[in-house]
Amino acid sequence: MSGLVNEINKRNLKACHVLCASMLGDLAERGFLNQGVLNIMIPKVADKLIIFLKQKYGEDSTSDINTLIKNTVDRIISELDAFISYKMDINGSKVTLIIDGSTCKFCPKGVGGAQLPGILCLFPQLFREVLSKVTKRNFRYALPDKLVKKAHYCIMQFEITE
Repeated sequence: MSGLVNEINKRNLKACHVLCASMLGDLAERGFLNQGVLNIMIPKVADKLIIFLKQKYGEDSTSDINTLIKNTVDRIISELDAFISYKMDINGSKVTLIIDGSTCKFCPKGVGGAQLPGILCLFPQLFREVLSKVTKRNFRYALPDKLVKKAHYCIMQFEITE
């Protein structure tokens, strides 16, 4: 438990973060949840998150797709209180998110303490789904994997296709 105490302080966690990350991690360790199951669940979750964002912020009327993408991602991260440190880069048709994984508040491994062989992250699919629906464009994964880990950074990249 001392590991969790350290993470609570380091990541500035709230009870909802510990609850979600621990639940995801425990379900995965017991074999009930994997990345494939998350990918099936996330589209419905994304729909509900979009309803929440529209209710809170109204319809984003910007005609600039880059501004719409930035507003949407920033609002999701802010409302979920998801990460302490991240960087977003929009370059042409590519959207890159670089998250300091040591600050992710929903990580089933870092917060939930799960011992998992691979990655179990809801954010690549969540961002892809929400951005596709909000912008009415198709976003595909632009990296070999949905999430690439480099040191303590989690990197996801999407390419906008017509």
